Amino acid sequence: MDRSERRKAEDLAAQAKGGKTNYFQRQAEVLGPPRQVAASQNMQGDQRVVSLTWQTAYASDQPLSHYEIQRDHKDIGRVEHHPQITEAPFAFQDQPKDHLAHRYRVITVDAAGRMAGSEELLLPATG
Repeated sequence: MDRSERRKAEDLAAQAKGGKTNYFQRQAEVLGPPRQVAASQNMQGDQRVVSLTWQTAYASDQPLSHYEIQRDHKDIGRVEHHPQITEAPFAFQDQPKDHLAHRYRVITVDAAGRMAGSEELLLPATG
């Protein structure tokens, strides 16, 4: 292909999708929070058990590293990210030593240290 033919091909390609025909030309997606975050609680004997579940977050230009778990704005745990190859959600259990209402949040952290948090989930007091 000579220079003139190549230029015609490039001009034609530039008309398709504004010239952005390769995945690496797209803007990076924004790091997403965990999806479908849910919380439940029950009593196991006299021990309160809170269960959190969620679906994987969407990564940006860096791979996902882990998820941080917060109760009432304080870090209480960490779950390492791994490729989610089944429908089984990520999960975390907490055992608060009281029967008060608490707010939980799951935060995505990527390899660059950026964070994206879920909405807070309020669990009512028990007992």
